Amino acid sequence: MINENRRQEIMQRLKQEREQRKKMIQDGDLETVYVDRSLVETPSIGKEEYSETQSQITDESKISQFSRQTPDILKIQQDRLQVMKQNLLKSKEPKKQTYFDKLAEPKTIVQEEREHLKQEQEKKMLSELSFRPELSEQTNLLAQIKYSKFEGIPIYERLQMLEQERQAHIEELKLMINQQEEEEPLNKAPRPYCDQAPLYERYQQVMQDKKALLDYLKAKQLREEEDLFKPRINLQSQILAEKNKKDGLNVVDRLIQDGIRKQNIVYEDDLPYDFQPQTNQQINDQIVKGDFNQRQDEFMKKQLEKNMDLESKAYKDYTFRPQLNKQSEQIANRKISQDSLFDRLYSEYRTRQSYIEERKQEEISRLNFNPDLNPKSMEMAVDRTLSDLIKNEYGQYRKQLLKEKYDDSDKECSFYPSVSTSMKYSQMHSQYSFDDCHEKIKQYQTDREQRRSQLKKQQEEEQLNQCTFKPQINKKAIDTKKQVEVYGLESFMVKVDMKNKKKDEQQLVEQKLFKKHEQYDYNKHQEKTNCQPFKLSNNQASKNSYKK
Repeated sequence: MINENRRQEIMQRLKQEREQRKKMIQDGDLETVYVDRSLVETPSIGKEEYSETQSQITDESKISQFSRQTPDILKIQQDRLQVMKQNLLKSKEPKKQTYFDKLAEPKTIVQEEREHLKQEQEKKMLSELSFRPELSEQTNLLAQIKYSKFEGIPIYERLQMLEQERQAHIEELKLMINQQEEEEPLNKAPRPYCDQAPLYERYQQVMQDKKALLDYLKAKQLREEEDLFKPRINLQSQILAEKNKKDGLNVVDRLIQDGIRKQNIVYEDDLPYDFQPQTNQQINDQIVKGDFNQRQDEFMKKQLEKNMDLESKAYKDYTFRPQLNKQSEQIANRKISQDSLFDRLYSEYRTRQSYIEERKQEEISRLNFNPDLNPKSMEMAVDRTLSDLIKNEYGQYRKQLLKEKYDDSDKECSFYPSVSTSMKYSQMHSQYSFDDCHEKIKQYQTDREQRRSQLKKQQEEEQLNQCTFKPQINKKAIDTKKQVEVYGLESFMVKVDMKNKKKDEQQLVEQKLFKKHEQYDYNKHQEKTNCQPFKLSNNQASKNSYKK
């Protein structure tokens, strides 16, 4: 880029000089003469730039004509040519590569440099290794052929060649497999679905259906994103909306009319009725006049009376009367007197609880001991609820008292030190602060408990050291060299091996049929598929394994 800009500047200067000379020749002040080529010699500045500048200067020397007036003009021209030579030499000097120049470089140069560095690092690592494997002559020849084949070829061309070789190898394998399948006899596997064609026959249709489904889903998604929200209203709302459109009323007027209509309906409901139906006197006596609760109570009473009448009629038919003791009679009478089973059970529970409380009060009244408590114990013995314990009013009160005490003591002190308010000491905390007093007390208690447990352990160890009894232990060592027989292990291992073999055979069959290791390229397989049946292996061992 820099050399090209420099070349353009030189070309512009030459054009300007040529125009000046033409003007001078047209004025007739100078006589024309050709310039010697020795005055326009240039240093070696590169083949392309030197050839361009030399051709331009020679063309100008032929076309343009210089003056023969005085040697001063020639001297000026020589000075100009020397300045041009110096500028060209400066442009030839190597300059430091900038970041933009590095970005402008082609990627192939960077890749070649990386490949060269990688080869140098590999050579350096190999030179540092002391181990030298002994290779046969055939292996050495193969290695030399492999490296000589790609020597001097750029990395992108080398990768392209390797990919072409791989594709050719895959095509050869495909042709070999197709030839083998054509030569072998056709053994059609039984189809589980008689009505449906096999997959290899309907493969193209399946792929087309799949592609159509994907296109439909994409179009549906785009349609849903582009469409605006359209609310759905029920049939009644649609009828009301159409009716309001036909009336052509304003919203305010329509609401006012609806309000007036509702008021009229309520007023008509409140009007007194003149209609008085004729009813039977017996029915009028049965009708209870009052609110809902009174009518409900009356209904319940009538229902109970009816049930009692039915029970009395039923008991009249029975003549047998068993002889019961007093307790059973009491229970039977109590059961009849109670309204329901739940009420009876609740009353029993209440009587039992009252009896227990009476017994507790009697036992407490028998106790005559009254301990003498000091005021502090009396304060501590006050009954507290869970909410009081959570609030901890007593603890807060003690904290407040201590704080007031410290504040009073601080007021008595006349010395007030100057405290620094800089950020350097703002995060520092005093060792004797009042805020972490409770934490220090808890820490002291935990340390004391730990010391106590350690002392207890030491005492127990000292007591155990005084014991002289030592039990006799069987010192016979276990023979670890003896083999342990596990019944059923051999058959289990045989089954595991058979399972692994079946799994490997199944994987080989799937790879051969579906070619999972190869990546399918849909664009390369647009041609019509040659429909052929599936071909399983004719190996007798594989058939036997499938039979098992």
